[in-house]
Amino acid sequence: QPPIAGLGAGPGISIDEAIALQSPEPVLVNGWVYARGGEIRFCDAIAESYPPQCPGVSLLVEGLKLEEVDGLQREGDVAWSERTQLLGVVADGKLKLGEDAMA
Repeated sequence: QPPIAGLGAGPGISIDEAIALQSPEPVLVNGWVYARGGEIRFCDAIAESYPPQCPGVSLLVEGLKLEEVDGLQREGDVAWSERTQLLGVVADGKLKLGEDAMA
């Protein structure tokens, strides 16, 4: 079955690499989905606090529905995933998925 828009499978690249690439094409990026107070970020690491934090390099995610993320854990207003991959266009500190990526 094809992957859900925005979720991919493959080797992927790091968030740092995706930012440096400056590609207008969608890229497969490795990281952790991290949501807090309505804002969804894609983080290169998750701090081991509880609930976790997103202390390092991250991108603001547009076009992702949290219910599409497998294995999402929640604590209060914070939600986070296991390490995963997102497919989208990286620009201006944002990762745009799916139809948003084409806009």
